[in-house]
Amino acid sequence: MAKVICECGYIISDSTDQMRQKAKFVADQDFFDFLDTVEKEKDEKGTRSSSGYLGDIFQCPDCGNIMICCADNSRRCDFRPVDKEHSKDITLSYLGERWKGHLFGHYYGASYSLEYKRNKGELYWNTNKESGYIHDMTLDNLRTHYYAKYEELKALNILCESFLRVDGSNEHSFSQ
Repeated sequence: MAKVICECGYIISDSTDQMRQKAKFVADQDFFDFLDTVEKEKDEKGTRSSSGYLGDIFQCPDCGNIMICCADNSRRCDFRPVDKEHSKDITLSYLGERWKGHLFGHYYGASYSLEYKRNKGELYWNTNKESGYIHDMTLDNLRTHYYAKYEELKALNILCESFLRVDGSNEHSFSQ
């Protein structure tokens, strides 16, 4: 699923992992089969049959609407919360603000600039405190923003992993 459009018109881009407005669910009838499959996959490595059990839940950050999509994406049901304030951020990690997020920087210079006649740098971060995306940066601008955001998130103790890649090579990486 590339994007989900809420009834209010807000578009949720489903193009990355660890999204704050998305959760997974397993039907209670399938729960023990799901756990058995996950255990089996741990031993076999490489198979992903457990993903067939997982449905998606999205929460619109604009209106609070809950969108539930069954595991095979054949059906979707929307629900409006009775109490918007208390249902806000229902899809966040149980760790809440203590959940540690990530910071990724990419720079595509030499090979990219030949085709488009410019350099391209992008920075993406996602934590439960904030998320952001900056693009079309020069390499110097990307480095400045990356290292500043890295220091900020690390000082707040909410960074799990980060990397800065320049033309496919790692310039910096951090993993907790």
